[in-house]
Amino acid sequence: MSLINFSQIHPRAFAHSADKAATSAFAQVPVLPELLKKISELSFEKRLFAHHMHNSVRLSESQLPSIWCMVNEVAERLCISVPNVYVSRHGGVNAFTFGKQTHSMVLTTALIDLMSERELRGIIAHEMGHILCEHLLYMEVGHALASNALPPLAKAIPGLEESVNGLFFAWFRAAEYSADRAALLILEDPEPLTSSLSRLAGVPRRLEKEFDLRLFVEQVGAFKEEANNLWSKIVTLGMGTFLTHPEPAKRVGAILEWAGSSEYHAILSGRYLTRFEVEALDRVRIEGVRSCPSCGRSVGEAVVCQCGLVQDPRQQQRCPVNPDHVNGIDWKYCVACGAELKPSAKHSEIPGC
Repeated sequence: MSLINFSQIHPRAFAHSADKAATSAFAQVPVLPELLKKISELSFEKRLFAHHMHNSVRLSESQLPSIWCMVNEVAERLCISVPNVYVSRHGGVNAFTFGKQTHSMVLTTALIDLMSERELRGIIAHEMGHILCEHLLYMEVGHALASNALPPLAKAIPGLEESVNGLFFAWFRAAEYSADRAALLILEDPEPLTSSLSRLAGVPRRLEKEFDLRLFVEQVGAFKEEANNLWSKIVTLGMGTFLTHPEPAKRVGAILEWAGSSEYHAILSGRYLTRFEVEALDRVRIEGVRSCPSCGRSVGEAVVCQCGLVQDPRQQQRCPVNPDHVNGIDWKYCVACGAELKPSAKHSEIPGC
């Protein structure tokens, strides 16, 4: 494994189109602000935190360190904070994240026992993908829906409650595709992801030597062909409306398709949309201009300023004499004061995280 670090990667760089569309639709729900306020009052996050502190094993560098090291490695490569991690006996074969303020991940004992090390790393990366994509806010909305915690306004408008439920489940299924992509970036190989999904679909651990992943992949192909049949569409209409996860066969198909895409390979080679670029584009959209930190020119959406400074923090460095001066990492002298740009404790790249 090459262990590529995706420094400052923005979720827009890999998010599935269905995730983007569902998030956009969900954000248009008229009662969403009131719903989020209600969720805050119900304190789902604090309740889940208290539950797992009393009923699960909290991981650390000294507590189940092999899994803790996996979590830290994935967090570092995705450039996000390390969440709290718990191992729980309850919940069957499952993994999930919660907490929009303090991120937490739960892995069940049955899941850990069922999966190989590479498969487990992929599942951890999948859950971290939810954190990177900021899915946890809407996951709390899901808890509210499951608890019938919609505000009175939503219940008073005919059909709105059903619409909100439908939008939420559609979003949740779409979000899984984005999290799978995050896992694929970490593993750089679709095989552990597809094999873990085959286990979730029903392959027993003790019979794994009899399982042929190629046949499962062919099964996915057959599913796609059958899904295009009109009668199949009629029969399966509405089957997945209230599922929180897409069927394993659909997820395997989506993983394999993205693994062969130019978009995926571009990200692996280091060409992807960064948080800095998105923030800059948002500022341009709101303020209309953006200035170069080196010469002060208005650069707007330009990737490189006229002075030659690349508008990406990973390609910038501070002057060792005057930290207010920003230069390119390949420049020999500071353009503002002429100081020689030598690597030192006082002179480093601008943090990208």
